[in-house]
Amino acid sequence: MTSSNNKAASIYEGTNINAWGSFENIEETKLFHPIQIGSWSLRNRIAMAPMTRCFANNETGVVGADVVEYYRKRAADGIGLIITEGIVISPRAKGNPGVPGIYTQAQVDSWKPVTEAVHKEGGTIIAQIWHVGRMSHHEIIGGQMPQAPSAIAA
Repeated sequence: MTSSNNKAASIYEGTNINAWGSFENIEETKLFHPIQIGSWSLRNRIAMAPMTRCFANNETGVVGADVVEYYRKRAADGIGLIITEGIVISPRAKGNPGVPGIYTQAQVDSWKPVTEAVHKEGGTIIAQIWHVGRMSHHEIIGGQMPQAPSAIAA
């Protein structure tokens, strides 16, 4: 942090302090302490935001061992709360190839090993349910027309 044009950098120049406080004491911040949110007991306040992975079987929307391992690794790395990628709630909710679903029993069952793996690593996981509405395309949803809450174009 030596740029004279960067006022934020110059404030901390020559010190071991950044905007978080002392580098030596960063583990003492509330970020790394457990927190209770409703019925959830999180091991820390670090959350992983949802990111579309497109790792599911494109035809069935079922997730496999690669998805189990993907989320397990994040929990093993210490993430307190993992929010899954968008999980579509109906066949017409799909906006990308390879997105997972949660509208068939096979899809629900495929998420159970993911949840179990995250819990085994001490993490908490919640599903982001998803419907892309008008942003879908008939080629992605088997020739059907996209479904949206209104006829107004996006």
